[in-house]
Amino acid sequence: MWDVRRIEADSSLVSLAHGRVVNSAYFSQHSGSKILTTSQDNRIRVWDSIFGNLESPSREIVHSHDFNRHLTPFRAEWDPKDHSETIAVIGRYISENYNGVALHPIDFIDTTTGKLLAEVMDPDITTISPVNKLHPRDNILASGSSRSLFIWKPKRETTSAEEQIKTKQREFIYGSSGKKKSSWHNNNDSDDDDDDFNFGSKERNKKARRADVKYTQTFKGKGKTIL
Repeated sequence: MWDVRRIEADSSLVSLAHGRVVNSAYFSQHSGSKILTTSQDNRIRVWDSIFGNLESPSREIVHSHDFNRHLTPFRAEWDPKDHSETIAVIGRYISENYNGVALHPIDFIDTTTGKLLAEVMDPDITTISPVNKLHPRDNILASGSSRSLFIWKPKRETTSAEEQIKTKQREFIYGSSGKKKSSWHNNNDSDDDDDDFNFGSKERNKKARRADVKYTQTFKGKGKTIL
């Protein structure tokens, strides 16, 4: 590590020892107090200048990225959105077997524990992804694999909870026949069989309100009044 204000021979501040060639070294983007390094010895190291000394890493993580065939080396990168400065992303060399296809996932790692938080992969991508960059604001990952660039983002559910509720409400109101119905229709009131929404008395209005409340409570309070 060097102080750029006075770069001279033998003037380095400290030397961070690694077993093999160092692929990358990045300061944490928010506090600048941590350094994330990736080495060809299959290790990811975190060096903390505040809570520890720089003579040894505060965390050393074993990870499969030793692939040196004159290709772009693997580099662990910080997640720029993570203010806790704990999440790193890096491609993996050792493949996962997915229905007989060898895949090379991209790993999201908790650098405080060394545990794998998540991994992304695609059965159609069978080459390694050594270049990975997270978007500074959105949940988007760009990865470089062979001669292609891939963009990843989390899956969205097809319908939200509110949309599902609205759909159920529409089904409830119109029914399978497409005709408008009411949940509080009383088969014993023969005078009103042809008009489900004709409430001729206070008692029928009370029944309607009770049925309405019962219906909306079925959906844990998220439903809306039908009428």
